[in-house]
Amino acid sequence: MPQVGASALQAKVEQLWGDLQNVREFAALEFAWTMRQFHAPHLWSKDEVFEAIAQHRKALESGPEGDTAYPGLRTPEWEVFSSPVPPEPTDDFTLRRDPQGVPTALAGYLTDVGQAERSSR
Repeated sequence: MPQVGASALQAKVEQLWGDLQNVREFAALEFAWTMRQFHAPHLWSKDEVFEAIAQHRKALESGPEGDTAYPGLRTPEWEVFSSPVPPEPTDDFTLRRDPQGVPTALAGYLTDVGQAERSSR
């Protein structure tokens, strides 16, 4: 499942946590921002990245007892399917919105219809 928005940033922070775990002040982020392996987070502002680092640290420190420490297993999927703008198609996943909208018979139950295509490699 491709990640979008905040979940993509959270995934990147988790991936680079070895390099980011010591970023506790904005000045340290300024230095980390110049590192080669940190190139992808430039998709987000420094403020967004700094906040994501702080959130990740807080989740790690709160341990498994906190309800917000670990998102539900389906959180990334929900973010993709509920996003008003579907992610760009990739080789293994495409999300299409039905251009005709919700069928009349289901209009009282659904607000959107989409089709997910995933290739099996």
